[in-house]
Amino acid sequence: MDFYSFINSKDIRAHLESINYQFSSLQAAWLVHECHTATMQEKHAAWREIIDTMPDMDMPIKQEDPPKSLHAFLRNYMALEDRFLREFYDTDGQYAYNYYEPEYYYDTWKCDLLVDHHGIYYRLDECLKEALEKAKDYYKACEAVVYRIDLTNGNRIRSDFDQAGNIRRVCPRYDLFITEEQIFFDTFSALAKTISFPLPFRKGDILYYRDDSVDYCGDPFVLTATAAAHDNETVRLLRNGKGMILWGYFQHEDGTLYREWVCGYTNLEWYKGTLRGKKRILKALSNYYKGKIDAVLFANAYRQILTEEQERSFLPYHITEEERNLAGLQE
Repeated sequence: MDFYSFINSKDIRAHLESINYQFSSLQAAWLVHECHTATMQEKHAAWREIIDTMPDMDMPIKQEDPPKSLHAFLRNYMALEDRFLREFYDTDGQYAYNYYEPEYYYDTWKCDLLVDHHGIYYRLDECLKEALEKAKDYYKACEAVVYRIDLTNGNRIRSDFDQAGNIRRVCPRYDLFITEEQIFFDTFSALAKTISFPLPFRKGDILYYRDDSVDYCGDPFVLTATAAAHDNETVRLLRNGKGMILWGYFQHEDGTLYREWVCGYTNLEWYKGTLRGKKRILKALSNYYKGKIDAVLFANAYRQILTEEQERSFLPYHITEEERNLAGLQE
């Protein structure tokens, strides 16, 4: 199977293909899980091929009673997904449905599934129809996120649909208590800290995080280094389930820089847009880290760009172009 096709980043995909990188069973299984576009059916087919054609491996994760066999874990994971899918479509008991509008995907706390303006639905077909219509109106790759709510205890099962109505993933979202099944679903998150790939990016590259499935493109940042194993902050992040830690400089709205970590999984791509305004500082910083300019020249460019943008922000844009010319404010 072409496991390259499960890589979200086109730049990382092209790099690994160019070096003919061979994935381990663990890497391939994790890539399939992380893919934003594959349907649940396609993921299960890929995992079954891993079980049938690739060697079994230990699961190098730290969990209470962690699974030991990758093959056994994948079989149990698929069985559990199938079970929750049956429960999602189950028509017995007291239940209802609701969905998140796309703008809530990154701030789900804003939307109460039981009392938001949609109310609740007692028919899945009606809820899914409206959710898909919202997704198609929002942007091309948008998913429809639908919940089945158990009205006796508030527990939820989440299913994500692509715009053709295919399920991409299904998982429990239990509010009142955490179950063994929910912990089991989190095993892929624990596995993330053990996964790494050779990346094509180098110090000074300007990157951004891209996720087409929720129409999210992060702000550009300048890569400064991959994390060192002895770095205390990196050790803390790895313990909290973050893998392949990279570090870079991002910008506040006022143009000032701050250092932050980013997970270098398979969503990072080179930023190829035009850097305007305060974002020009990132280009200067990139040149500094690539050795094209020295620290003094970067500092001067940093100060000059901030000064220019500060002056620009005070220009009286409310006056007409003719008035601007008369006042000597033409650009």
